[in-house]
Amino acid sequence: KSPFTALTRGRHHCRFCGGIFCRVCTKGRCLLPIQFRERDPQRVCDICYDMLDPLQGILINSVSNAMQSAKQDVLDWTCTRGWLNLPVGLSMEHEIYKATNTLRSYCQVARLQPEKSIPLAILKGARGLAIMTVAKAGTLLTYKLG
Repeated sequence: KSPFTALTRGRHHCRFCGGIFCRVCTKGRCLLPIQFRERDPQRVCDICYDMLDPLQGILINSVSNAMQSAKQDVLDWTCTRGWLNLPVGLSMEHEIYKATNTLRSYCQVARLQPEKSIPLAILKGARGLAIMTVAKAGTLLTYKLG
């Protein structure tokens, strides 16, 4: 119809058939069959959208991100991922891993019974609870905060 331009009429490829269309002509996004190796909905043309729409229920249960298999991690002291629990998670998988790692750490601390290492005479005079966080980082120079 009208020519494609970079600013006003960008062109896109249908991820299913490879056809070219403008972004205004279609807003269709669908999950693609497993041979495309994509877990997120992809932009498709209207013809392919009509063809793929009836299959979305099946593809949601087989291809989508929600149906990905669980990843097995090494959970002992050799796994650096267990030691580096970054505050920012970029995926749901990372957020779930962080949550389980945090719960596992609390369970390990609870099993140690740290209150037994504090003399009973000190605990009798205690009037509150103080939680201290210490962060230590460095390669050649070490900085300790907390």
